[in-house]
Amino acid sequence: MGMYALITCSGCRMNRIADLSAETSVCPYCGAGIKNERAVVKFQSEDQEEVRQALMSLSGALPEKKVRKDTDPISSLAYRFDHCADPEIKLTMLAEELTKILGSFSAADVEEIAPGKSREIIRILSSECIITETEPGRYRA
Repeated sequence: MGMYALITCSGCRMNRIADLSAETSVCPYCGAGIKNERAVVKFQSEDQEEVRQALMSLSGALPEKKVRKDTDPISSLAYRFDHCADPEIKLTMLAEELTKILGSFSAADVEEIAPGKSREIIRILSSECIITETEPGRYRA
């Protein structure tokens, strides 16, 4: 397994990651080459991800946002539906996501996300050929 290091480029002074198993490395920012044995190492590890995290913390970058796996897909869809400004995108998203989550959906499923608007939404989605009625009262995008 290789050794990775967080070093500063002698040319442009930018922090970067170098693979210490190689003799030399080239800065991706300015193109300057350096012999790795002469590099000033700020941090090193066999785990490249650890070095990447160290670089991110030095540069002030935010860590990647973690996606929660335990969220309810229907409540997530309701949130996105409520916060979408474009009516066409909003209705298409509703139909496609309900189909993805439930396979087929009913007016009651739409009512759960858009209370009091399910009949109108289904009418619009049907007239625009965004959904089809697969069986009485069941729809798919």
